[in-house]
Amino acid sequence: MGRPKKGKLRSDLWAQAGGIESIIKKLQKADILNRNTEYSSEIWSQLAIDVLNEDTHRNRHWLWVVWKYNRRRLRERVGHTHLTTGTEEVPHAHQDTEVADMETQCDTEILERETDFDSQPKHQEPDTDSEGPERTPELTRVPEGEPGGNVQRQCPEVKQMFFISMTRKMWDGIKPLEGSSKLRPPWTEHVYDSFKETNPCCTLSFKYQHVKTPWSRKKNLPYLHIKAVCRFPSCPAKYSFTMQNNPAALGQDVDMLVQQTGDIQHKLSEKKARPATYLKRGRLAKALMHGPSQCFYSTLQSTPNQRLLAGNRTECLSKKVLKVIGSEMRKKKSIHSDVMMEISLMQTLLTIPGYVQLFSMSPFIVHLFTERGVSILVHHLRSKSPVCLYLDATGGVVSDIPDQPKRVLYYALALPGNARGPLPICEMLSNDHSVPPTTYWLMQFTSHLSKYTQINVHQVETHYSWALTP
Repeated sequence: MGRPKKGKLRSDLWAQAGGIESIIKKLQKADILNRNTEYSSEIWSQLAIDVLNEDTHRNRHWLWVVWKYNRRRLRERVGHTHLTTGTEEVPHAHQDTEVADMETQCDTEILERETDFDSQPKHQEPDTDSEGPERTPELTRVPEGEPGGNVQRQCPEVKQMFFISMTRKMWDGIKPLEGSSKLRPPWTEHVYDSFKETNPCCTLSFKYQHVKTPWSRKKNLPYLHIKAVCRFPSCPAKYSFTMQNNPAALGQDVDMLVQQTGDIQHKLSEKKARPATYLKRGRLAKALMHGPSQCFYSTLQSTPNQRLLAGNRTECLSKKVLKVIGSEMRKKKSIHSDVMMEISLMQTLLTIPGYVQLFSMSPFIVHLFTERGVSILVHHLRSKSPVCLYLDATGGVVSDIPDQPKRVLYYALALPGNARGPLPICEMLSNDHSVPPTTYWLMQFTSHLSKYTQINVHQVETHYSWALTP
C-alpha cells in the first residue's frame, strides 16, 4: 500500500460542515466581520459548535485557518454576500474542484505544522519591554448584568499618521552603539513618552526594532523601524515608527513618523498600563516613602482626563503595583534576605552608638536603643522634673518571624512627646512575655542610663499586665 494523501484526513471537514454555503450563513449569523478573529478569540469556540457540532482544538484551528488564509474565497464571499444581502451568484462546485483539493492539502500542511499550538511555543518577535514576551491576550469578559461588558469607550480622535519628536539628549542616550542594530534601554520609555503626547489612548507593547547598519545592502530600508501594538485586548490598533535617515550630529530634535493601522477600540471594562521600569520605577520608589495611597491619588490627580477616559493607567498605576514596588525598595535596603541573619549582622556592625544591643534566637529577644535616644532622655531629666515614662506592648506592628512558634510583641518605653506623638526611647521585640526577659531589658537600659546621669525617672506608667506589673 502506498502512503495516504496528506489532505485525506481533513478533506471531509468541508462536507461535515455542510458545504461552503452553510459555512457562509453561519459565519454571517455570528457577525464575524464585526468580531475579533485573533487566534485566541472566543468566536472560534462558538463557530466550532455551530459548524462542526464539537468544540475541539483541531476544529477551532481548522476554522481559523480557512478564515485567515481565505480558503475557497471564504472571507471574500462572506463580505460580498453581506453587502449584496445574499444575492451573489455562487460558482458551480466543479469549477473549484482542483483549487479546493490544493487548498485542502495546504490546510492540512498548516495544521500539521501548527496543530500542536498548545504544546509548542508559537514563534513571535520578542517583546522588547521589561516584562518579557507577551502572550496573546484573552478578551476581557464582564459577567451579565455588570455595566461596561461590550460598551466602547469614547476615545478622542487621533490622526492616523503623525510625527513624534524627542530631544537630542534623549536620543543620545538610546542610540545604538557602533556596529549594533538595536537601540539601547530605556528606548521604549523615551519613544512612548513622545508618543503619548499625540496619542493619549493606547498603551503600547513594543514588538520589534531594527536599526540599519552602515554596511547594510538593503539601501531602501529606513534607518530605524519599530513595531508596536496596543495592550488592550479589544483594540486592533498597530503602530509603525520609522526614521528614514540617521540623525545628524547636531543639537536638533529627532523626529519619527508614526503610522497607525486599525481603529482604536477600548472597552469600558478594560484598563491597561505600561510596566514601570528604569527611571520611572526609581521615581515611584522615592514617592512611595509617603505610602502607596498618597502616591496613587497624587498621580491620579495629575493624569490628563483624556488618558483616564481611554482607560490608559500608565501614569497612575494601581495600588497593588505600587505596593509591589515599595516591597522591592524595602528589600533592597535590607542587609540580608533572612531576618535572623540581618539582625545578627546589624548587631555586629551597629554597636553603641548603634541600635541593636542584644539579640537572642531562642527565645527570640531583641533589645533596641541608641545613644541619641539616651541623650534625649538625659536632657529631659536635667531640664524637667519629675519625668514620667510610658511602657506598653502590642503585636499589631510585627510580622511573623520564621521558625518562631510563639507570637512576637513589640515593647516600647516612651516619652510623652509633643503634638507629633510620643517618642520611643527604648524598644524590645520578644516572644517570651514573662517577667525575667522584661526585667532584664529594663535593667540593661537603666544600667546604660546611669553612665550619663544619676537622676532617676520619677515613675513609669503601664497598663495592667502580669509581666509588666509583677
